[in-house]
Amino acid sequence: MLNNVLQSGRYCVSKINPALNRPNIALAKVNVEHFLAKELLSGDDFFFVQIGANDGKRADDSYGFITKHHLHGIVVEPLRDMFDKLCENYASEPQIEKINKAIHADATTMPLYRIKKDAGVPDWCHGIGSFSREHLLSGAKKVPNIDQYIVEEAVDCISLPELFTSSHVQHISFLQIDTEGYDFEIIKMVDFKTIKPRIIRYECSVMSKADNQACVELLSSHGYQFFDEGNDIIAVL
Repeated sequence: MLNNVLQSGRYCVSKINPALNRPNIALAKVNVEHFLAKELLSGDDFFFVQIGANDGKRADDSYGFITKHHLHGIVVEPLRDMFDKLCENYASEPQIEKINKAIHADATTMPLYRIKKDAGVPDWCHGIGSFSREHLLSGAKKVPNIDQYIVEEAVDCISLPELFTSSHVQHISFLQIDTEGYDFEIIKMVDFKTIKPRIIRYECSVMSKADNQACVELLSSHGYQFFDEGNDIIAVL
């Protein structure tokens, strides 16, 4: 009711992420493109790394910015069919390195749970894949009989430090992570003494409460400020 009243004045009330409910954190609803544009205008060489890129377009509002400015970077997607679409969508951007692997701390192969390619489910379901079958079930609990559409697929893996070494990554302007609850595990792999991304965007809505809190505390200790996007958090150095 309150939002209906406020709408005419272009205001709204929204719930904040509990992990960000701290006195030393300033909150604002800001689109990620604001920060990407600011970083691009800084004059430094813009370089991005996107973990869990899917097909490059699905539920990703950074695709247009990346292709418009022909930014250099790396996109990582473990599922072969999604990776093929990713390569197709970025076919006109040869400066972007495409990697068909998952990020994992120590495994070289892992089972990844996904929705069957031909399943008659909402499109967003094809954008979720997880190392945890239980996580996939909870993430798509609104879809009737979702369990019958879940399949297991073996994927090749590489650690984040190995990725940075093999691709000669020296700095990161923008690190985007969307790995269905595994985001904090990937952030923990970042050696902030060596590489400190200017902007980190990760999916907080599917994290556990403990991981949500710990992730904010870790990034805060390295000098990041936080902006709440609802499903995602933008951490800016």
